[in-house]
Formats: sequence, structure tokens, C-alpha cells
Amino acid sequence: IILVILATLFVCIARIGFTKNSSSVGRTWEEFGISLFSSTKFEMEKKLDLSCSNKYGKSSGKSGPGSDYPYFKNRLIAEPFRETEFQIDNDDDLSIDQISWTLYKVGSSNVRKKIDTSFENSLVVSNNKLIWTPTDAGDYEIEVSVKLLNDDHIYVFAKTVAVRYVRREIRDLTEDDRDLFFDSYITTTNINTEGGRKLYGDTYRNLQYFLELHLNLAGNKLTDQLHDGLGFATQHSAITAAFEENLQLIEPSTTIPYWDYTIDHHIAAKTIDPIYTLWHQDLWSDDYFGLAQGPFHTIETGRFAYTTIAQNHSARVRSPYGFLRAPWNCNKSPFLTRCHSFCGANYEWGSSDLITSGTSISWPSCKSHYELTFEIDSLYDWIWDAGYNPHGPVHFMIGGYTHCGDLYEKMPALDPKHLERDGSMPTPEEMQNRSLLLGIIKEMALIFPKTMWRKDMVEYPETCSNDTPQSMCHMICDKNVSNTAFREWVVGDASSSKLFGDWISDLPDELLGQFLESICTTPWTPGEQLEAASPADISFWPIHPTMERLLTWKRIIQPFKSASWTNPTDAKSTKYCIYEGSSDCRGHHPWDLTHFPARLLDQETKSFDKDSVYLTNGEFFDAVDPYDYKVNWIYDSFSWQHCAEDGYYFGSAAPS
Repeated sequence: IILVILATLFVCIARIGFTKNSSSVGRTWEEFGISLFSSTKFEMEKKLDLSCSNKYGKSSGKSGPGSDYPYFKNRLIAEPFRETEFQIDNDDDLSIDQISWTLYKVGSSNVRKKIDTSFENSLVVSNNKLIWTPTDAGDYEIEVSVKLLNDDHIYVFAKTVAVRYVRREIRDLTEDDRDLFFDSYITTTNINTEGGRKLYGDTYRNLQYFLELHLNLAGNKLTDQLHDGLGFATQHSAITAAFEENLQLIEPSTTIPYWDYTIDHHIAAKTIDPIYTLWHQDLWSDDYFGLAQGPFHTIETGRFAYTTIAQNHSARVRSPYGFLRAPWNCNKSPFLTRCHSFCGANYEWGSSDLITSGTSISWPSCKSHYELTFEIDSLYDWIWDAGYNPHGPVHFMIGGYTHCGDLYEKMPALDPKHLERDGSMPTPEEMQNRSLLLGIIKEMALIFPKTMWRKDMVEYPETCSNDTPQSMCHMICDKNVSNTAFREWVVGDASSSKLFGDWISDLPDELLGQFLESICTTPWTPGEQLEAASPADISFWPIHPTMERLLTWKRIIQPFKSASWTNPTDAKSTKYCIYEGSSDCRGHHPWDLTHFPARLLDQETKSFDKDSVYLTNGEFFDAVDPYDYKVNWIYDSFSWQHCAEDGYYFGSAAPS
């Protein structure tokens, strides 16, 4: 009986609050600590709801950005510096007399602070809607008080609003937002760090800073701290986050978009000439990345025309000509280079199967991304696979190699014009084999110029002066190619099959000599996307968000059975990087710091108002856990409709 009396008294007190205006209701909650108001409130929530929208569409908590993240279920998503309209969804067409809106900043332990509209210039409140342009990412709450016609009660309900940056597929950006991204990027190439800090604040850094740091970490002779190891995914997520924050100093609303390159495969695969189609889509027009062509293999029109590579002869890692390129890049051209081929060799075109540490140069397809999502059960295997076929060929096929010269002239044993034996030409099969061999040699340029240098088989010139001809600036073999020991070293090395192919051990002496001579005297020149200077190319930046988005979806739709950073079948055999023999795999352990700071959600203020911090790989992986999300960006959706058309269904998140 006592419990019934107390419950009745509680409801009466609550209902007194509902009969007052919205400000009185707010005071009543604070006085009694009431967050669930009365049964009337629950009845209202069945009939009224809250949603918001901007120029990209609607967010309701059940659909729109963030709705597939378990962490953001039933929360509205608004974006910093983007006008957002909040409205009541009155599906039952209730007769509403009055509406009152109140916006709060939410902190820990349900502490909330009312945002005074007189000081919030971006807040516009009217009877039936609220228009708000947030300026700070974080968590907020919108409280709505509703009075119906012929009803004396004031019904109150609230909804959490998570203000986060939303990364979208680059082709889905509005023209204005695409221009903001590209123009902000160009600003980082034109304004140095000192000048930029006067304009944009003390944390501004120009592109050269990010390029040099990436170059120092990936162009080191002993190891690569960003690639070929378990740090690949988190290290690249960290550099993307840091550069994105840098762009937001210039244009606060911008984000780095993701580029779902499986769309390009889907489109090109339907055509007669997929490779041609690949490079003639809108992404390579003047409005986007620009198309490289001409004698310098560089962009000649559009906003990125004749992008130059910085030259710094005192840089810690640099090319022989002093450019901020990898030491194995002997390119004399001052311009950004995209070859789109390997010394003229044709690319493979197929479905791009998932092959761990493979060297296939097939453009990533829906098939490889599907297999990475649904056929890999451990984080360890996922990272090792992700660094190669599902993403690597994008870099390879954009960058490519040039300045290879006439390999037939350097290797006459392969030239059909010089293949007569005893007065007879070789058989068509022999001719085809030699042609295939030449193509393989060209494609293997992807690997051997860098790997032979790292294995101390060759060196590169410390300096090639500006007047040194391109043909004279090339790798230097440690021994004469006719030296038997050198031949045995190259052919007999444990990784020779990875460097050149299994066929190398079967080459006759004459052809092996010509092959090694060609290797040692050709100024192999990769495009920046194929080496450690890849951040110099605008097309680099949207590549890795695609892999982060895929990893996020993997953790939602089919979580890892093992999220350990060790080999799930044998922890003792865990391989942290491929350079274990020459380094300690720094940068690839879960306890190693990422090399770029990130800004995290403060658990007390529910804001991102503290300075960016350096996280370990393990900490970064935890920070982007879709069940406990701590970073200030999300992805717009997890939809692969084009893949469904190819028979690969990525599914949808289960309701929670």
C-alpha cells in the first residue's frame, strides 16, 4: 500500500511539471532528478519523433549517417559547420498547438548545459523547427516540449545529437564540398608552415611536413614503419586523421572523402577495354584528380596541372636528384608522375582474388573486398591481407614505372629480330614465352628496385646533379654482372622468386647476363603513388579511408573471432612485418605509437576539445571500435549496391 501511495505521489509531481511551460519543466527535472517523466511521455514517443536533415539527406537515428554504428543507434547525426534543420516527425498527424525547443550540451553523468540562443548565432528557433549550424563536434541533446490542441499537458521528449564529421564517397560530394576539399589541399601545397600558422593557427602544417614524415618512415633502408606489417591499417588511419584535421584549420567543414575503387572496377569490367575505361572515368577529369599524360607523365590541365615535387638536398630521405622521393626513384622530372603502366606492359584484368602478400596487379574488385569482410576471421590475417590485393594495386596502377628504355635492345636474346637459330625462327610458343617473360620483368619492377636496395644487392647514387642525364642516373650493382658469385647471389637468394619470378633460375647464361645488365643500368622511375612519396599525389588521400570503412563494417557485420594482434593459430609464429631480419618491426606492434596524433572524445565533457594525442596501434584500433566510438568522424553509409549487382552482398546491420 505504501509503495502504491508513493508511486501515485511521484506521478502527480511529474504531471505538475507537465502542466507548466517548458522552462518550468526543465527546473522540475533538475529538482527531482527525473529523466523518465511519466507514462504520458511514452505514449507520445510512439506518435512523435525527432529527425534532422542537411543538404545530403535525413538522419533519424534509424536511418542516415551513423545509423549502422552500434554506438550511434537512435542518435541523430549533425555535422560541424553544416546547417542542419531539426523537425518533429508527426506521422499520426496530431493536432499540435505549441512547440518549444531547448538545446543542451551533454557531459558525463547526464550533466547537461543549456545553450543560450542569444550567444549561439547559428541557432534559429521557430515554433515548428530548429535550424542549427554546430561549430564543435561532441554530444548534445535536443529537448522538445509539445502542447496539443484541447490538451492542458505539455509533453516533453528529448533526443541525443552526435555532432561528427561525415566522410562520403568522393563522387557523392556536392561540387562545392569537392572544391573545398581540393582547394584546402592546394593551400597546404602553396603556404608553408610558418606562413600558415599566422593564418590558420599554431597547429597548421603544410603538405611537405606530411610528405617528409611519410617518406622518412617508409623510405628507410632497414625497414618500412608504415607498410608491409601489422601497423599498416592504423598508421594510415592516423595520417589521414591528422591531415584531415589540418585541412579543417583552413576550411572547418571539410573532410577527406573515401574513394571506393571497387566502383571503378565494377564500371570498367563491363566494357570492351577495361583499362582504357579505368583511366577515363570522371575521377581523372579536371574536376577531380586530373589525367596524367604527355612526355612527363604528368597532369597538364586542371587545378593539379604540373604539380611539382619539392626538392631538398639536405632531407634525410630523398632521391638521387634531391627531390622528396624515395631513394630508389631516379626520376629527374620536377613534376608529379603517374605512368599508369609498367614500362608499357599491360596490366592484368580480373576479379582480383584475395591473396595474402600477393603481387597481383589486378584492380581491387568487389570480390576481394567481400572476401576480406566475410572470409577472414582474425584481425591478424585481415591486416596482412588488406595491405596487398584489396588496396595495393590502386597505388601500383596509378604510379607505374617509366624510363625503362628499350628492353629488347638491352636484352637481345628476347628480341624476335635476333632469335634466329640455325637459320630458323623460334616457334610461336617460344615467341609467346619470350613476350610473356618481358612483360613479367616489367611488372616485377614493382618489387625489385626497392627490395634489392634493402637487401644490399644494389645501391643508388647519393647524388645525381641537375645536369646528369636521366639515362645515367640509375641503380648501381655491387658487383659486375658477369661475376659468378653475384649471379648466384641473385638467382639463389631465398626471395628471388618474389623479386623476379620462379623462371629466373631457368634462364640460360646468355639471357641471365643480359637480364642482370639491364637491371643494373636502367633508370627505373616509379610514379609517386608507387613509392614512399605517395602523399604528394592528391589521389593518395582518399584511398585509405576506404580500407578503414571496410574494417569498420567488418567489425559490425561479422566481427573477428580473434581480435588479437598475434597469429591466431600459433602466437609464437606471429610476424609483425616482413623486415624482421633487418629491423625490430618498429611501427607495427600493437604497443608502438602511431606517428600522427588523433583527437579523441573526452569522456567527461563529451567533446573533442582537448589536444590531439599520439596513440599506439592498439589504442587507435580501440578508438574506432564501432561499439565504443571515440573519434570525431564517421562514414556516411555501409552500402555496396554496385557489388550486389555483381553477386556480392555485404548485408545490413542487425537492428539493436
